[in-house]
Amino acid sequence: MLKNRILKLTVTVVACFAALTSFSARAGILDGLLGPNNYYQCILDRMPGTTADDAANEISAKCSKEFPLGAPIQKQTGVFSAFHSGSECTFKKIKDTASPLAKQIIQYCCYSLYPTGASNQ
Repeated sequence: MLKNRILKLTVTVVACFAALTSFSARAGILDGLLGPNNYYQCILDRMPGTTADDAANEISAKCSKEFPLGAPIQKQTGVFSAFHSGSECTFKKIKDTASPLAKQIIQYCCYSLYPTGASNQ
């Protein structure tokens, strides 16, 4: 009887984790754990904190080599979205970034992934 309860609990936990992981990964919550799956997420993972335009160019080139541009990207929305808007994403991602070029690239990627508009905080 105890073995059955443990088995049921284990199956439930694994099923919930699998469902949450697949849903959250698409929405951006687990990008830090699973890594980026498109150019925009690659930029948002690697570009913040960049101090020089040359470094921003290098990061952009590496991300575009790993994830060629042109693939359709769905806007990230909903409860599991990492940000509620492009402006919220931009504000949080550029705060420690000194490179003007890096800031522009981050803003472009934020608005490509998240809805336009002010944050609902």
